[in-house]
Amino acid sequence: MGLDRRPFVSGWSQTANGVTQVRHVVLNRVELQGNVIEGVGGVILSKDMGRDFDVLLGMSFLKSFEVNTAGGVMTLQPRY
Repeated sequence: MGLDRRPFVSGWSQTANGVTQVRHVVLNRVELQGNVIEGVGGVILSKDMGRDFDVLLGMSFLKSFEVNTAGGVMTLQPRY
């Protein structure tokens, strides 16, 4: 993903798996099926902040899309 490993702003977040440490990031660019969103805020979730991690994207990303759920499937359509 090419994230810079310099110190991030750290905090704590309540997740479905309990409380975990997070680090706040701003992704320069996120592309989803040809739709490009720039300056997307997110958090890195990991118990040890080691090599394996997940980046959680929230409303700063999803607000650019119409979000629909049907039959247990979430679909995103770009808002133009």
